[in-house]
Amino acid sequence: MRFKKGLAVLTASVMTLSALSGCSNKVSKDKFSTTVGATYGDQKIYLEEFQFYTKLYQPQFDQSEIPMLQYWYGLLPQNMSLEQLYSEKVEMSNGHYMTPTQMLKEYVVKVVYQTRVLNDYAKENGITLSDDDQKKIDEKVKEYTEGDSKYLLEGTTVSEETIKRILTENALAQKAHEKLGEGYDKTVDRELFRVAKAYYFTVDKDSDDKTDEKSRAEAVYSEFKSKFEEAGKKIESVDLKAIKDKFTDAEGTENRLQTLLSEDVTIFVGAVAAEEAEKEHEEHEEGDGHDHEHESTVTQLQKEAAAMAAGDYKLIDDTNAYYIVYLSETDNEKSTQQKIDAEYEKRKEAKFAENYAELLKTAPEIKVNNTNYDANIVYSAIEYPTQPTEPETTPGATEAVTTTAAPTTEVATTEDTTTTEALTTEEATEAATEEGETEAGTEEATEAATAEGETEAGTEEATEAATAEGETEAPAQN
Repeated sequence: MRFKKGLAVLTASVMTLSALSGCSNKVSKDKFSTTVGATYGDQKIYLEEFQFYTKLYQPQFDQSEIPMLQYWYGLLPQNMSLEQLYSEKVEMSNGHYMTPTQMLKEYVVKVVYQTRVLNDYAKENGITLSDDDQKKIDEKVKEYTEGDSKYLLEGTTVSEETIKRILTENALAQKAHEKLGEGYDKTVDRELFRVAKAYYFTVDKDSDDKTDEKSRAEAVYSEFKSKFEEAGKKIESVDLKAIKDKFTDAEGTENRLQTLLSEDVTIFVGAVAAEEAEKEHEEHEEGDGHDHEHESTVTQLQKEAAAMAAGDYKLIDDTNAYYIVYLSETDNEKSTQQKIDAEYEKRKEAKFAENYAELLKTAPEIKVNNTNYDANIVYSAIEYPTQPTEPETTPGATEAVTTTAAPTTEVATTEDTTTTEALTTEEATEAATEEGETEAGTEEATEAATAEGETEAGTEEATEAATAEGETEAPAQN
């Protein structure tokens, strides 16, 4: 098996990281501030900066990237120390091999490169930092030198002055990123992003007796209908848990059937209109007047829920489960707006990628002195706090553009030359980002909480997630 992608897809113009000749090799850490690790045009970039970034992103490798390569892809052994794993080769999708050490190096170089390209743009366009930005940078410096992030730089010789310079450059890069992302199209069809809210019972199609499953679903529907009518059609007055319990077999029952209850959950019904629009676009692009095969990813739950009105309830026969659905809202303002905001973010990143690609056409190359870099920027264990904190992902005073892409790439590294792609943030995300969503109505829904802690429901595999309001937005058993 080959490793195709890490946590992000990095897209942009190609740059070449050429090796610089040099006789330097291993140096003491107190020389890192004067030993060249790379050049950017006529600027010298010293090992001290690469040391800082390496320590900054090492937790993401230690806690995410390497475990993913071990347990998700099965490409790294599970019985080795971290130090050993950093030297293990992984076959990439292009047939080349890279070690985690090389992957981390490539990512760090990309971060350093993009930061400088964006700082050049900021300087040329009069982009500056406010007093508030500077205050935040000073606070962040203290966090690295005296506060919660101090452990990251233990054993290094990175000076406070260098930390402040790097954080300042990152803050400017973020402002440049925002500027380059301006001008994207803000026209949206709300129906394509509509998110409904519902209560529903689920009867999974996983027992040996398919007839019994259907009968159970019909009985749940009949019971709900009866209790709903008795309650004056007020969902809040219906004892939904009692219905669930009534139609869930006791533990140990042969061919046990369960009825799951999901209360006040979201269903992404806009997927129906979105897929239809995509299909029409594809057919238009083909331009031959014929129907073309289009593999649907929309579930029956989404299709039927999209056509329901608020207050409607029905039994829906989906591929892997029966759903007894009561629709409370056809368009939940908050959840739909989150979908629209996510679309805006995608468009902004696409605009940034387009403009950034233009910058790269005239930007200086970065040339890495691999002899100095490889001999000195080497793995050393981080002693994490007893209560692990979240790995650092944003070195700047604001969310730094140079840190939003995941480090693993698909590119080969050789001893003398590294060919890579310039870092962008167009499609970069972490496995479970602070804004991560799990879309409803798909069988492959993953466990991810949104910024508000929501998980969109409507799937067999969606998991329990508590929202900021204390709601559960997944088909969880209560």
